[in-house]
Amino acid sequence: MLFKQVKIFKCNLGANLDTEAIESRMQPYAYQPCLPSLASTKGWVSPVTQDPETTLIIKGQNAIMFCMMIEEKVLPQPVIKRHVDEEVKKIENEEARKVGAKEKQRIKDEVIHTLLPRAFSKLTPMHAYIDTELNYLVINTTNAKRIERFNSFLKRSLGDIEIKPLEVSEVGPMMTSWVLDASNPSNILIDQAAVLQDPNQQNRVIRCQHQDLGMPSIQGLINDGCAVKQLALNWNNQLSFCLDNEFSLSKIKFADELLETAKEAYDEAKLQQFSTDFVMMRETFAKLLANLTEHFSEEAQEIIA
Repeated sequence: MLFKQVKIFKCNLGANLDTEAIESRMQPYAYQPCLPSLASTKGWVSPVTQDPETTLIIKGQNAIMFCMMIEEKVLPQPVIKRHVDEEVKKIENEEARKVGAKEKQRIKDEVIHTLLPRAFSKLTPMHAYIDTELNYLVINTTNAKRIERFNSFLKRSLGDIEIKPLEVSEVGPMMTSWVLDASNPSNILIDQAAVLQDPNQQNRVIRCQHQDLGMPSIQGLINDGCAVKQLALNWNNQLSFCLDNEFSLSKIKFADELLETAKEAYDEAKLQQFSTDFVMMRETFAKLLANLTEHFSEEAQEIIA
């Protein structure tokens, strides 16, 4: 299970939370299928099999992985609208009156309640792990709403846990400086993709793909005031990714050499394969984050101010 995108937080486990205590506290919040009358539900499942009846955590080297399953009922808006319109038309014809906004909302709520038991379910697993050595929480998504939902559920389940944003300064100015001055560190190479945005005109967004960011036309945009909002990078020829100004990583791709090294340790057991990938990923991310946070510290920001 290799993460394709991540959001990182500082995370401190309470003194009484070892791996056994963590799984014990998660058990009451294990995933159960959504009831017919509910629109959604969530719960913990096995990171490997996504089965709530098996172990809910996987222990790696200095890390613990877990997975929250989200089940959401799928009710297309056109279907809801058609049923609401039919009911509104029926009332207006039978009672010779207009249906007001509040009554339409009540009808819509009733329609949704009626349709939910027949709706299809969408299952979305959300993997994450806690680096118990470096005190990081690494979540395999960059969706703000899902991150908030995950962190809230994790705090509710474990109780004795602290989750805080990483202590990094504004990332955008540093990335802008790298592109404009070719001042990027030697082990962080700029790839041929970026997203630029004009701070004074938020709708002015320029997306660059497969382009040399040092070419005069792109440099001119930056000199005119556009800032780098997202930048494609390659770290130590081990990992390629896009970094945005919120310090989220997306489009993560591990180098073939790392993947081959992990495969050499595989045996026929699915759990062993999963654990090997987990250890490799955790070690790589730990080194990457140590390097990135060094460049995006407050001291580094003062240099370019």
